[in-house]
Amino acid sequence: MNTPKHTPGVWSRNIKPARKYNCIFAGRNTHVCYLATGGLTDEEIEANAALIAQAPALLGLAQGYRAYLIRHNRRGLRCTDSEGCRVGHSESRH
Repeated sequence: MNTPKHTPGVWSRNIKPARKYNCIFAGRNTHVCYLATGGLTDEEIEANAALIAQAPALLGLAQGYRAYLIRHNRRGLRCTDSEGCRVGHSESRH
């Protein structure tokens, strides 16, 4: 598997409310990002903070699923080592 290009580690959000404390951290003192809050509702800001904090875990799941598809050669998957995988439909499934 490729070495991650993002900031490693578990990411976490700051305390609520995210409108006031809008930083996502990796570890203790590494600031990964600050959320844009202008024009968004409090609910959107909170949801964005939760989603961004889970980005490394979501990336891991996506990479694991891609590896699973490659190993099991599921129908409709077109993939080589030199390109990204794309899930599609075979011609016989129209």
